[in-house]
Amino acid sequence: MLNKHQDESKKNLTGNLVSLEEKNRNIQMHTMPESIGAERDQEKIAILKAAVNIGDSLIWEYDVQHDLIHVDYDLNEHTKFSRLRIKPFRNKEDFLNAIHPDDRQNVFYDHFERLIRGEIKSYSIKYRRIFEGQVLWVEANVQPYRYNADGTPSCVVYYLSDITKEYESEMALVEAREADRLKSAFLANMSHEIRTPLNAIVGFSSLLAEADDHEERDSYMEVINKNNALLLQLVDDILDFSKIESGKMDYNFADADLKGICMDAYNVHVVRVNPGVELIFNFEHPSLVLYTDEQRIMQVLFNFLSNAIKFTKKGSITISYKKRIDDVYVSVADTGIGISAEDCRIVFNRFVKLDSFQQGTGLGLAICKMIIKFLGGQIGVASDEGKGSVFWFTLPLSES
Repeated sequence: MLNKHQDESKKNLTGNLVSLEEKNRNIQMHTMPESIGAERDQEKIAILKAAVNIGDSLIWEYDVQHDLIHVDYDLNEHTKFSRLRIKPFRNKEDFLNAIHPDDRQNVFYDHFERLIRGEIKSYSIKYRRIFEGQVLWVEANVQPYRYNADGTPSCVVYYLSDITKEYESEMALVEAREADRLKSAFLANMSHEIRTPLNAIVGFSSLLAEADDHEERDSYMEVINKNNALLLQLVDDILDFSKIESGKMDYNFADADLKGICMDAYNVHVVRVNPGVELIFNFEHPSLVLYTDEQRIMQVLFNFLSNAIKFTKKGSITISYKKRIDDVYVSVADTGIGISAEDCRIVFNRFVKLDSFQQGTGLGLAICKMIIKFLGGQIGVASDEGKGSVFWFTLPLSES
């Protein structure tokens, strides 16, 4: 994490630069080679250079009236090889183009432009900057040092530092803490998830032994079988995740017909959909032979379909695939409850359960992501909350 004292030093440094550069210009305009005051100011400038020279940083000034930027590269020896040194960098347009597109509104319009209009006195901000295709994280401290008669700034000083390494370390720490939190929540959730089907199996097994009515016994057996399948799925998910994490997951590559895989998935799940929901697959799809792992593709499709069935109470669920130039696009679309944009970004993360009332490990989609990645494809989701979702993956077109 960035040191708070370091942040304050940067702000003070910016303020000191304003007064020192003003004095330095006055010294250069009025030649006083033997002046004690000039020597002291030059000494302060040397100290300032030493301070700025720590790390990758630079200072630039903006002349508001003439829309000109001047960068003092002499203050920092690092700027000769600096990632902050961008060409061209002469005016506001160059400054705007150097900012990452996602940060331009906040950095340029909400802060820099408002400062120039005199709406804010100064600011400090962290944002992304573009350098030769790279994305850098930087921190800026900005304040005016000359003003027009109406009180608006005429000159602005901008102190910029490359904080990419510090930011990445900070984010890694945040992600590690979040991973620990999710893992703890997962372990707590597993005690409940495993206990629930076990209690059902034990309880209904006792009732089954005492039941005389044939229909009653059948209903008990249905509950027991359903919970047996659920418990087996929970254990399989945990074991698969453990194998993938340790790099011990087995893959068996061979020629496989994608149409046959989709037909098998359809036949298994067509009897599982909720009343009023139609499971759709176009049996006129052409056969498509891929060199891949048939069982792992089936595992991903089964997971997509199981989730779609859980959250689709009316409408339809559609299995489809489409051959493209370099790959094949496979999807399961539903007319269920949909997923928010925020949840779409995390739904494939490990230990994530969007609905805590639904049974499951929160590992299924994370496992799917790992499988598809290993098979050389991509995976994703598109959703409209309240209208439905499309879970998809791609597989490369390759010959055995």
